[in-house]
Amino acid sequence: MTPAPPAADSSLLPFPLQLEAFSVADFSDDSSNGPSGTLVKYGVSLPFFAPLSDSWTTMGALRAERAEYDTMPFRDDGLDVWKMGGLIAFTHDVNDTWDVTFGGLGSIGFEDGSSIRSDSVTGGGFLGAGYKWSKNVKTTLGALYLTRINEDALAIPFIGLEWRVSDALEINIRGLEGAANWKISDEWTAFFHAEYDPLSGTLERHRGQVADSFEDETARAGLGLTWSPSPGWAITAHGGVAFHDTGLRDDRERVLSTERLDPAPYAAVKVSARF
Repeated sequence: MTPAPPAADSSLLPFPLQLEAFSVADFSDDSSNGPSGTLVKYGVSLPFFAPLSDSWTTMGALRAERAEYDTMPFRDDGLDVWKMGGLIAFTHDVNDTWDVTFGGLGSIGFEDGSSIRSDSVTGGGFLGAGYKWSKNVKTTLGALYLTRINEDALAIPFIGLEWRVSDALEINIRGLEGAANWKISDEWTAFFHAEYDPLSGTLERHRGQVADSFEDETARAGLGLTWSPSPGWAITAHGGVAFHDTGLRDDRERVLSTERLDPAPYAAVKVSARF
């Protein structure tokens, strides 16, 4: 749910700030029931982490991305989508073992060229409590509430885990993603990564078009490597399998079509710089 705090060892500012540029390609099959085909996403994010006092910290991220699908039903070409959003979280250390985290998030998703409408906006909040079992293990249990485009709001539990298994192996689960990281050397880290990456947005209105919005619920799992030649720079590459559930809805929240695409390979790269 909340982003991992940027490392502080190379910060030129009073608090760590990180800039990330990323791209991912999913090589899915075409479908007549929703956006499909090869999906290429790219964008930038700005994670941040700042201490507010001895017992309070804040962290969050701003993110902007563009997604391009090869095909789209009822059209001669594909679908290009913009998504922009952010989240902010506050953590209060109640004592040496307990802490409380709460915050909010929001985003806006829309087809390139369409007008931005109120139903293009989603938002929500989260609340969780963390417990440190030891200096190497911490768990978090909480809940997330999120509105969705042309759908009922979503309320789900989430679990967080920070587990330093050894000096080389760490396991981290944060909300909708998790990773097991194996530190090979000072410069190289291998990892297994899994994430749930939903995307939705409103569509440009055309005469005779019933569909008002699309949804693409994506899950990815794969292996990767991170190369960090200096404390302030890192390049990450990973690949594996992507799973897509796509669909279309009208402005009355009725499902027009839906399909679970066959598992497809994906490849991704990310460049990070800390200031």
